Amino acid sequence: FGPLGRSPVARARKLDSLQFVLLALSGAVSTSAVRVVLQPLDVVKTSEQLTRGVQNATDQVAGKQVGDAGIAKFLDAVNNLVTAGGPAALYKGTDATLALCSVVGFTSFGLNEFFRRTFEGFVGSAAEQTNPYIVLGAALCATLVI
Repeated sequence: FGPLGRSPVARARKLDSLQFVLLALSGAVSTSAVRVVLQPLDVVKTSEQLTRGVQNATDQVAGKQVGDAGIAKFLDAVNNLVTAGGPAALYKGTDATLALCSVVGFTSFGLNEFFRRTFEGFVGSAAEQTNPYIVLGAALCATLVI
């Protein structure tokens, strides 16, 4: 990595509207793809938190010690969800998640690139020498705008 790793492909390109839209679309697609893959884990986690929250409250009232859940409890939660609602139960709320992630991904990727190029223009940074602070600042600004 380092300067040699950055220099072979780095070049300054103007960010026109087509480039912005392509960056934004890639953000929407990649963010949505990640969320679709992780949605079953999120559904199981949320279901288990709700179940454990009620069980922990009951156990505390009864004076029982509240324990941690391991992989066996996680797999039991998956099995319970699939048994109750079929495999589709693992994808509850995917429609809303995809809608939100598409908008957030579209906006954040495009804005991140816009802010990075704007900040590089302010400090006069060449394309071969991308400053990590500029990249972090651009990501922070894109996140705050969203």
